[in-house]
This record gives sequence, C-alpha cells and structure tokens, in this order.
Amino acid sequence: MALFEKKTIIKNEIDYEKLADIIIKTKQVDIDYDKFASSFIDAIEKNKKEAQNSENKKREIQRETTLHDLGVGKGDLTNNKFKDFIKQFFAVLKMKKEHLGYHDVIADLKKTLSQIFFQILEIALILFGYIIILRSAFYASIIYRISYSFLGFTFVFFSNVFRIASYEVELMEDESKINETFISVLTFINVIAAIAAAVFAFKGL
Repeated sequence: MALFEKKTIIKNEIDYEKLADIIIKTKQVDIDYDKFASSFIDAIEKNKKEAQNSENKKREIQRETTLHDLGVGKGDLTNNKFKDFIKQFFAVLKMKKEHLGYHDVIADLKKTLSQIFFQILEIALILFGYIIILRSAFYASIIYRISYSFLGFTFVFFSNVFRIASYEVELMEDESKINETFISVLTFINVIAAIAAAVFAFKGL
C-alpha cells in the first residue's frame, strides 16, 4: 500500500477578461428614470380611464332603465316636440326619490320647453314679417313701402335666428348649458310679461 495517495485537484479557472467585459457592459446600461416615471404615470392614467369608462357605462344603463320606467326612454320619445313634452311632463309627476341621479328628465323637459318657445317665436315672427311685407304694397308712398318691407324682412330674418336657436338647443347635451338657456327663456318671458302688464296698466289709467 502506498504511503501517499495521489489526490486530483480540480482548479476552477476564472476568465477574468470575460468577467471584466460583462462588468463594463453592465455599467454602460443607463436607466432612463424619466421614461420609467412617464410609463408608470401613463399606466395609472390608463387604469383610471378604464375605471371611469366602466362607471359611465354602468350609469348610462341605469339612466336608460329609469327613463324607460318613466316612459321617456330612447324608444318612447318621438320627433313630435309637443307629444314629447306631454310625456316628459307626466314623467316628472311620476318621479320618485330613487329616480334621482340616474335620469335627465328635468333637463330634457327644459330642452323641450326652450325648443317650443323658440319655435313659437319663429312662427310668430315669420307670419308677422310676411303680413307687414304684404301690407306695404297697399301704401302709396314709396318711403312707407320701403320702410315696411325692410321691417317685414327684419322680422323674417330674426325668425330664422330663432329657428337656428331651436336646432342648437336640440343638440345640447351639457346640463349647465341647458339650464342657462332655460333661464334666458324665462327671463325673456318675464320681460315680455312685464311690458304687457305695463301697457295694460297704462291703458287702464
């Protein structure tokens, strides 16, 4: 038996050049913190938008269900403004506390009232304008004919202004704008009523 046994020693050789190259490449990799922060913020905003869209869809379904229960849903209304006004009027009478928050019945009613008001003004002004124009033909004076014709065409022009206003009200979706328009209509009616009351009071004297 041999006094000494030969032991095999395995050396793990390290490639220092390769290791140094890896370290250098790692150090050369720069992290764009601004880009990272921007991506993180974009991800948060995207999640917020998705959550908001989901909530909006849910509220729209609840709103349409409530409107349909009140008889003024998308399939219940027609293009006849007076019929729609009657339906919306009775819908307001049927409204309960649980209906609040998921409908625009009052806003739609204000829209319809404003449209009817502008349409009435449109018809009244155009009729009045043509009557004045036709009446101008019976005046012998050229000055009277021109003056009355000009006045008549002015009424016709403003009738078209109110016709366009009626179309604009129909396209309104923002409730604040609908309220502003409705308040303007009420103010105009109050002014007309005040002038008429003053005229009748003056005649009474």
